[in-house]
Amino acid sequence: MEFLSDRISVVKNEAGTSIVIAAVTDKKKNRFVLLLLILWIIGGVMMIWSFPTISEDKTKLVVIIWLAFWAYFLYVLARLWRWKQYGFEVIKINGDAFKYKKDVKGRGWVNDYQLTAMKNVRPSGSDSPNWLKNIGGDFWNTDCDSIRFDYEDKEVSLGYQLSAKEQKSLIHLLSEFITSEEQKSRRKQKSEEWEKGDS
Repeated sequence: MEFLSDRISVVKNEAGTSIVIAAVTDKKKNRFVLLLLILWIIGGVMMIWSFPTISEDKTKLVVIIWLAFWAYFLYVLARLWRWKQYGFEVIKINGDAFKYKKDVKGRGWVNDYQLTAMKNVRPSGSDSPNWLKNIGGDFWNTDCDSIRFDYEDKEVSLGYQLSAKEQKSLIHLLSEFITSEEQKSRRKQKSEEWEKGDS
């Protein structure tokens, strides 16, 4: 097993190459999210419990609107905590197959790509504005978009809040596979052309 950083591990064997990117390395930092989630649940439950005692219609309407926001941010907090606690990005490369999965406790969609169709692996350049970082905006983000590549007619992103050093190391590793497969494809194409020419 090889480590590109504290968060990124690489395993190469006969079955291919596996790359695992952990959402976070220090789970203790996630306790703040868990505490906030618990307090948010308590606040909402207390509001729901007291709702039947409200007599004014206008006040009831305000509470209902507040509960709608409460339910939405409850989902956001729960999703954030779950990702930071159990989240991994898993990349598996075997032959021309490139599989990517955003994994949370074994669950998640597997996206299949072909290395020969992947081009231009690069840093995403989508860093959050400084003002957003200053208020902790990055902390609430669960998007994996540190690295991008072109695939057919679309742009694909991966990599959860990777540092510049991690981006560089991972891009270098992925580029080796993509270049290798492109070269194989070109050699195969040339071989087929030569065979047609000889016949």
